[in-house]
Amino acid sequence: DRRKRTRTDALPHHGRIAKAMRTLWAIAAAAAATMGQPPLDVRRRLSRSDGVKWRGTLNSSAIVNQYLYVFVHIPKNAGASFMKDSPRHLPRGAILRGSHEKALWHGYTQHLINSYPRTRLVLMLRHPIKMAYSQFLMCKYSIRVQDKGFPREGTGVKSGLKLWAQRLLNRNATYAFACYHSRDIQTRYLATAQSAWTVPKHPPMLSKALASLGKAYFVGLAEAYPQSACLLRMLTTHSPLEYCRCGSTELGPRLTHERHKVPSANLNDLDQEELQLLAKLVPRDIRLYARAVVKLDAQRLKVDKLFGQGAGGCAVADELRQGLRDTLCSAYPSQTGNCSIPARYGW
Repeated sequence: DRRKRTRTDALPHHGRIAKAMRTLWAIAAAAAATMGQPPLDVRRRLSRSDGVKWRGTLNSSAIVNQYLYVFVHIPKNAGASFMKDSPRHLPRGAILRGSHEKALWHGYTQHLINSYPRTRLVLMLRHPIKMAYSQFLMCKYSIRVQDKGFPREGTGVKSGLKLWAQRLLNRNATYAFACYHSRDIQTRYLATAQSAWTVPKHPPMLSKALASLGKAYFVGLAEAYPQSACLLRMLTTHSPLEYCRCGSTELGPRLTHERHKVPSANLNDLDQEELQLLAKLVPRDIRLYARAVVKLDAQRLKVDKLFGQGAGGCAVADELRQGLRDTLCSAYPSQTGNCSIPARYGW
């Protein structure tokens, strides 16, 4: 009864202060104990490089250099490395900003594109099957390393891969182990507003992704990263580079290679069934990548036209196509050499 309560029922003034101090010390101790080790449910959604305005440092003979280069950062496509290297490949006055790992048609990326008088879209794509395997390894060894529910049964780097891929291929599954969903992720990034963590309900429109690819100012490939960096630098500064020329023995600047303390995605370690599962995840990405190879070669020919034969580096399109074809043939052997994902497979 409030009317019968006396002052002796309450804590003394100094007792209340002591209790508050003990609570603060407990909160501080808990924060210190978890410092550097985020809770299990905290997701690494963003590369630190996305939060930086990367400013060009090079002299240029171009008439206009003050462009905002909007880089659509698809996770595990050499995006962090590319952003860190970008100041050495862009002219003074230019700024490159990452999309915070958001898709091209996400509101944030569209705001970047529309927020500056002169913008240029920049993309970096990767061998789709290798990218899917790399995203699995990133989830297993970095993002969900403390998650006991993430598939990792067995021994070896690739353990858990089959269960992970089968879950992502399940049309009715609404949970993708709280990490990347690799299903046609490169096509999704160029055709939708979905993030890498979104569980897609419908297949993305390949035609829209191809249109986005065609409108991009520059398209690089992770498998041809040194040449991609050379082409971007020469196209933006309008200046030739001797070390980029085909057959040159001159060494260029050392390029960044972010590993994130994760094992490398070596497709030679995978068996036929595992390759098939990964290939089924990315049928549209494979076609998108083939078009990106054509775009890269067109950029090389453009540089050759500006600065002479071989200035854009050696032709690598055939080699890149053969690498993709070899992977598909390992997954789906064919006596005719026309290795492809079976037509009956679909979403």
